[in-house]
Amino acid sequence: MASSSSQQVFGRVVVPGITDQTIYANDPHPHVTGGVCWGPDGSMPGSAGWTCVSASLNAGYSISSPGASPSEDEWEGTIPSGISAAGSPYDYAFRFQTTGGPAVYCDTDLTFDGYQPAQAGQMTITP
Repeated sequence: MASSSSQQVFGRVVVPGITDQTIYANDPHPHVTGGVCWGPDGSMPGSAGWTCVSASLNAGYSISSPGASPSEDEWEGTIPSGISAAGSPYDYAFRFQTTGGPAVYCDTDLTFDGYQPAQAGQMTITP
């Protein structure tokens, strides 16, 4: 992703007993929150230089969404414009959390092996 304007990004989450209640649609739940985070290329979320903003359920998610799964919910967040100087490479990730649980950062490899910087979403700010 490269942009000098804000960028909308999407992430999916599976929480057994919550995200699988409605087939191919989102299941709003007060105990699940999502956010989108970005930081220096090759680093771990939560370390120096990372910023997170809230995300929300994607109202347009349905069976016709690319790669849709009946057990997932899809969230959308916006990375704002002007986050740094042009040419700076960044990683981005989604962060999901259930009430009282730890924050879980998600990369792009669609597995449950934990966040890996090499599997992060990539962006570069362009003028």
